[in-house]
Amino acid sequence: MIMIENITNEQTEDEKTQEKQPFRVTDLSSANWCFKKIKGLKNRQKELEEYIEIEKQEAEKEAQRIQDYYENETNKIKEDISYFEGLLKIYVEERQEEDPKFKINTVDGTASFGKLQQKIKYDDNAMLEFCKQNNLDKFINITTTEKLNKKEFNNYLSVIDGKVVTADGEILENTFIEEIQNFNVKTK
Repeated sequence: MIMIENITNEQTEDEKTQEKQPFRVTDLSSANWCFKKIKGLKNRQKELEEYIEIEKQEAEKEAQRIQDYYENETNKIKEDISYFEGLLKIYVEERQEEDPKFKINTVDGTASFGKLQQKIKYDDNAMLEFCKQNNLDKFINITTTEKLNKKEFNNYLSVIDGKVVTADGEILENTFIEEIQNFNVKTK
């Protein structure tokens, strides 16, 4: 056994001493061999790029298929939620005819109407003219065109007895009140 180990050790030492010399182009034949290698590598690179492009297209198709499935399922779920919320809304409306403060409160959720809110609506141009005629310039935004500052103007208005009234007590024409009441459903 010692003999085999010595032979193996001698071979590896010989291999170490005989380091491989790097390839060198020495004539037309070896130069041509390099061109063939380059050509083959470029062909391989082109094949790889084509393969990757096909795989990308397939992946995009798959991703689109998954996205379509997700959107379809999500739309079905939203429709189902709307359906059940509608059933709850009808029930609460019917019960509120008997008890205006009725709301549902169970282990799994609640359903009720929010506070009735009033939102003032008006014709922007008519109110702009009103502000001009009454020297209410603070409610007019002047840019390249005159525009009513709705936020500030709405704070200047209030609703009294179903009519829109300014802070000075003047009843405004060309206005109406939109009542908004949200229906709230919460699951627990």
